[in-house]
Amino acid sequence: ILRDPVMQNDFQTDPMGAQRHLQNPGITAKIEKLIAAGVLQT
Repeated sequence: ILRDPVMQNDFQTDPMGAQRHLQNPGITAKIEKLIAAGVLQT
């Protein structure tokens, strides 16, 4: 997720695109796993 160029671009330039990614249950689960592991912080 962190190295995916599409995700990086959307999160940096397109807030609505980032919101669409976060509505995807698969992406949300992966992000939550990274937060739990301490890789990402909220």
